[in-house]
Amino acid sequence: MRLVVEMTREEVVSAVAAWFPFELRLSDNHPGRTLELSTLDELTLVEDVGVRLSCTGVLTWPLPLLPDTYRVECVTVLVRLALIRRDSGVALQTTISFDELSVDHLPGLLEHGAAKLISKAVNDGAQSAAWSLTDTLRFHGDVSDRVTTMRSAGFVIPTGKLEITAEKLRLSGDGVLSFVHETA
Repeated sequence: MRLVVEMTREEVVSAVAAWFPFELRLSDNHPGRTLELSTLDELTLVEDVGVRLSCTGVLTWPLPLLPDTYRVECVTVLVRLALIRRDSGVALQTTISFDELSVDHLPGLLEHGAAKLISKAVNDGAQSAAWSLTDTLRFHGDVSDRVTTMRSAGFVIPTGKLEITAEKLRLSGDGVLSFVHETA
C-alpha cells in the first residue's frame, strides 16, 4: 500500500511559521544561554537537501563585562532532511545548522564562532530529532475474542522516499499491514 505525504512550499511555510516565536536553550550547563527566534522572514525549499529559513531574534549569552542580550538582525538556518532506517521502519531525520548569524554590536569573527557554537548546541540536544512514519501511522489493535486464530494487526512502513524540489516536499513509503496469528 503506497502512502504519500506532499506539502507545497506554501504549506511548508504555513507549518513552519506556526512554530514562531520559540526559544532554544543552548546549554544545560549554562541555563541563561538562549536563542529566541522571533519571526520567520523567509523560507526556501532547497532541492534534495531540506529547508532554509531566515528569521530575527534575540541571543542571550551572559559574559562578564558584556551585555547579556543581543538583537539578532538575521539568522539563516538550514534544516537538512533525510530518511533513515530504524527497527520500526523509516523515519524523517532533521539536522540543523546555522549558516549565518548577524548580531548587533558583535564583530563578524565572533558571529561566525557563535553560529558554530549554536549549531553544535542545537544538534547535540536533538540527537533523536526524527519523525517515525511507522509510529505516526501505528495502530496495533487486539482482535476480538470471537476471532480465535488471530491476535492482533499492525502497520509498518519499512521503506520510503523523500523528494524535495523548490515547489514541494514529497514523502512516500510502502506500508505493510501485518497480522499476528495464534500458534498452536
